[in-house]
Amino acid sequence: MRRVFLTDLATRLADIERLAGRLERAEISAHEVLIVLQAQLHDIKGCGQPYGVPRATDLARFYEARLAGLQPEPRAVAEILAEAAAAFRRLLS
Repeated sequence: MRRVFLTDLATRLADIERLAGRLERAEISAHEVLIVLQAQLHDIKGCGQPYGVPRATDLARFYEARLAGLQPEPRAVAEILAEAAAAFRRLLS
């Protein structure tokens, strides 16, 4: 089950990294990115621990808290998006 979760996490991470590119190219608003990222993090937070990857739950909880109340300003959203993607990439490596 852990392997299934890690495979799913890799897919979610790729989606998150694509969001960064779309935000950079102004194909999507910072508000839309926040909504998608919050949903992704919420799902990861709920699944990490039960699937044997508690660090994923911890990271998702941390970044979910960082997003709480964040104004949808592109630079701020991009910075957190990049930071979260890097943290999850390290987890997968």
